[in-house]
Amino acid sequence: MTRAGLFPDGQRLWFVANEAGHGQRAYITDLSGAKPRPVTPEAHNTVLLSPDGAYFFTTTAAGEAHLYPTAGGEPLRLRLQAGERLAGWSAAGPDLFVTNRNGLPAKVYRIDWRTGQREFIREIRPADQAGVDNVDSVNFTPDGKAYAYSFIQNLSELHVVEGLK
Repeated sequence: MTRAGLFPDGQRLWFVANEAGHGQRAYITDLSGAKPRPVTPEAHNTVLLSPDGAYFFTTTAAGEAHLYPTAGGEPLRLRLQAGERLAGWSAAGPDLFVTNRNGLPAKVYRIDWRTGQREFIREIRPADQAGVDNVDSVNFTPDGKAYAYSFIQNLSELHVVEGLK
């Protein structure tokens, strides 16, 4: 199992796992031990539950993003730009925070997933950008007032030695 959590009602459990011979997908079960019900198709990489427990946000290896209703039904395809990833669910309605991984600075947008309308929120960049290609991950609080991010910094040293025999 790679990820798991409780639904907001505290009565159901969700988790992401692989069945033998199958790809990763999201499941729901109740705490009584009922047989888990698959919600997403196989081979969805990112799986995150919405704060209200109504949807799973998923991405595929090809970069497609979807919202799968946890109650069942047809998924909604999200129109994200190349390199964008989920940075959090907004508590203020049907909004998602997304950020790009295409260099610096990382640009953060709030997107209404029903209409596709985007609002630029901010740019994020490390104070010391030497050796940093991009911001790896960003996570926003539901109110959008705080966030955490990570990045990889590759630094090297060059030494010149003269007079070796």
